[in-house]
Amino acid sequence: MNKKHTYYLSLGGNEGDKVGFLQQAKKVLLERGNTLISESAFYQTEPFEMEEGTEPFINQALIIESKLDPIDFLNLTKKIEKSIGRINKGEKKSRNIDIDILFCDDLVIQSKNLNIPHPEMVKRNFVIIPLEEICPNLNHPILNKSITEIAQSLKDNHWIKKLD
Repeated sequence: MNKKHTYYLSLGGNEGDKVGFLQQAKKVLLERGNTLISESAFYQTEPFEMEEGTEPFINQALIIESKLDPIDFLNLTKKIEKSIGRINKGEKKSRNIDIDILFCDDLVIQSKNLNIPHPEMVKRNFVIIPLEEICPNLNHPILNKSITEIAQSLKDNHWIKKLD
């Protein structure tokens, strides 16, 4: 029997039907036999560290339970991005969908294709604040800090607005 894993995800995009693309990604994740445990509200955020004139992003955090191992789950997220029409324009460029695996259980994985916990998330309030909404006490396995503790250091870093 396959072990179930708990994945903590960040979804975002700033092109086209921003909310629609995030909802479509979530729908496909669930159609593939995964279970939604929790989801944050949608947040509008500035295009942090992006080129001038970039549109604001819509971001959301999800907690998903899956029988897929981390590499298979990563491959699924990449297939979903491709099915929604993501074009890799390069780092710090606009995109219609971006799915990042932030955590998987309490695993620490550092490989060529997958780094868990996600190495950049602690710098990004557009990732941490939606995640804090659904799992404030989750502990970062390397920093040994809760998501709330990490969020407190980022709240004034750049703007983020919860959407109704």
